[in-house]
Amino acid sequence: MPLPLIINTLLIAHYTNKAIIFNGLLVKLQNYKLDGLIKSFIETAEEIHPSTETILDNISTLITHEIIRTVTKHKCSISHNPSNLMMNEIIKFINIEYASEISVELLSQKANLSKSHFSKLFNNEMNISPMEYLKKIRLQNAKKMLRSNELTVTQIAQLCGFNSSSYFTKSFREAFGVTPRENISKDFQLMTQVFCS
Repeated sequence: MPLPLIINTLLIAHYTNKAIIFNGLLVKLQNYKLDGLIKSFIETAEEIHPSTETILDNISTLITHEIIRTVTKHKCSISHNPSNLMMNEIIKFINIEYASEISVELLSQKANLSKSHFSKLFNNEMNISPMEYLKKIRLQNAKKMLRSNELTVTQIAQLCGFNSSSYFTKSFREAFGVTPRENISKDFQLMTQVFCS
């Protein structure tokens, strides 16, 4: 039985030891009980037995409960870790103000840290630099805006904080493998197929 998408995301975060944003909070999973449950799930999935599916359902429920317990514990203890609290505020700020002019200097000032210390802390928590994270958020929002097909590529680039439409196009291609115009065309073809079939 496949696990829900959120569970898969949390499991990937657990095994890659990466932090993820869950419900607006920065979450890093480290749980040995979860390791055992996942190993048990994998071992059971490899068995051929009439009750395999039922056992997998039960194990996936246990995995889900353990992840919820871990996330809930994390939420309760977040106020005790000023670093996580500060990082969550920075992440929220970037997610809301992504279209504004944002620099490492501005973010480090908001965190009351030096630029180098802030960058190192952000990198350690997110496994990505602050500016790479900002670009990722801008591109994700641009991709959503492109679906509306009401704005030009240049307008979307500007609304998402890109000062140059050529840099936006280059970044978009690197992130998604197509240019913004090709993305619009691809979405249009998909919609045409859906409505014409």
